[in-house]
Amino acid sequence: PFEGKPCHVGASIGIAIWDPAGAESAQDALLDADIALKRAKDTGRGRHAFFRPEMRDAARVSAQLAQEIAVGLKMGQFRVWLQPQFDIAGRGVTGLEALVRWRHPERGLLFPAQFLPAAEAAGMMDDIDAEMLRLACSAAERLRYRGMADPRISINLSTSRLSDRNLVETIGWHLEAYGLEPRHIVLEILESTLLDDRAANVVDNVDRLSAA
Repeated sequence: PFEGKPCHVGASIGIAIWDPAGAESAQDALLDADIALKRAKDTGRGRHAFFRPEMRDAARVSAQLAQEIAVGLKMGQFRVWLQPQFDIAGRGVTGLEALVRWRHPERGLLFPAQFLPAAEAAGMMDDIDAEMLRLACSAAERLRYRGMADPRISINLSTSRLSDRNLVETIGWHLEAYGLEPRHIVLEILESTLLDDRAANVVDNVDRLSAA
């Protein structure tokens, strides 16, 4: 117990076999165990995983893709695709959902499943969320200029992004910069976000967003 409250401790374990007489160094074996540890965490935590060579290849590919994502964000390679949202009563388009796409200079147009896992593993989801907010606001501004009276664009927020203490101010700054009203941007929150024990400041931010 800690301060009168029960504590529960869990562990995830990555296992790599090392032969001192082999060609691999102890440092390499530790890196292999760390890769296996990540796999154990990815499959649900509280588990163990043995290292396999293909894990190293996957980690290398993911790390390379994360570097390319960072360059892509800097070079403005990401795009927002707008998917119409219809009123089932037949009264037309009620809004648009912003979907991220990556126009990779060598691989062409990439869909989220092709790069978001690498971004999440590298802790870059907040950067992609921030770019999506900028792109969504820019798209709403262009739609108004082209004659859409009251565009409403929905974007997803990751758990870590929703935990950002500066989130409300950041969204407010973007709205003002693009001449938009709060109703023009709709924030979609995953149900799992409210159940995530790592989601610090989430409830406070939801209250502040509602008030704004």
